[in-house]
Amino acid sequence: MKKQRPFVRRPQDWCQKIVDRYFPGTLKSISDEIKRSGRKCDKTVIHIAARSGSSRLKDKNIKPLCGIPLMGYTIAIARSMGADRILVNTDSAEYAKTAERYGAEIPFLRPPELATDKVSPGIATYYAQKWLLQQEYPVKTWIELYPTSPFRNAIKMQKYLKKAKKSGSFFTVAVPQTSFDNIYDENMCQRSSNAEPNENHNIFFKRIGNMTGHDLVLSNLHWRHCQIINDPVELIDIDTESDFEKATKIIDSGCYNFGVPIC
Repeated sequence: MKKQRPFVRRPQDWCQKIVDRYFPGTLKSISDEIKRSGRKCDKTVIHIAARSGSSRLKDKNIKPLCGIPLMGYTIAIARSMGADRILVNTDSAEYAKTAERYGAEIPFLRPPELATDKVSPGIATYYAQKWLLQQEYPVKTWIELYPTSPFRNAIKMQKYLKKAKKSGSFFTVAVPQTSFDNIYDENMCQRSSNAEPNENHNIFFKRIGNMTGHDLVLSNLHWRHCQIINDPVELIDIDTESDFEKATKIIDSGCYNFGVPIC
């Protein structure tokens, strides 16, 4: 049987609009842009998109969670992964100062029109990739970490990064059987007896912001690695005050192991 190539999304219309306005004279395709440059690309970039205009919870990305800004948890884990650069993509000078304090770099502030609640995360990513290529930075592996997912283990993330580099395409998913409410009891740290999801031939899942990654050169995509996240704590995506309360209880109880100090 002929081995199938992974499905690849082609550049969309908004890509051309960004190129025309902010990067005139460059190619729309990131992969083609790298090939045209002729540079040897071998760098790994961790990209954390953190716009300031949260509609449901004001400034949630810098809201303190047990004394540490929410994005600080993601930056701390990113620093442990061994990437060449950790880039926070924000439209806010205040967010930029917070990110720098925790060890990330902010080489630019995203244009306000690319940071509204109507703009998809993909546009922020595309803008950052084009910016780095304009600076002739030889980025090869691109990793996305959402700042609203604070619970990650450093050792796991290092393994995930290796898988992303080997496969060329990596993403984390959640399966329906895995949820915080039906796996953890009231004591927070005690798993119930039905903690593991049922095994089926067909698994329905949705992508989550724990981590995604891929090689920017399309010809380097070997297969898509789908990583199921079974720990329900790692599925928590903070969007409301109740999410913050839940996360605070977990951290205060000491039942989640980040693998590195978060500070």
